[in-house]
Amino acid sequence: MQDLSLRYRISDPAWQGVVDDLSAHGHATTGPLLTLSSCREIASWYEDGERFRSHVIMARHAFGQGEYKYFGYPLPPVIGKRCLFPTGDLTAVL
Repeated sequence: MQDLSLRYRISDPAWQGVVDDLSAHGHATTGPLLTLSSCREIASWYEDGERFRSHVIMARHAFGQGEYKYFGYPLPPVIGKRCLFPTGDLTAVL
């Protein structure tokens, strides 16, 4: 699965505002970068244990409730594609 408009979506946001928010608050939002269908497809992978190299159940470590998983390698293309944002200041793994 590869969202054909992903490159466009990354080039579209007002990156100076993102950089300013990161500097001021330590976090920033960009708005949607993936389509709803891409998000649903990625979410559907969660039950496929073969895709992940590690599964952390937070309560086992006294970190509260919930769980998370680390993707195995090679990463799925939409997760593993490194993108340099248009400002050149930030790098994300998408």
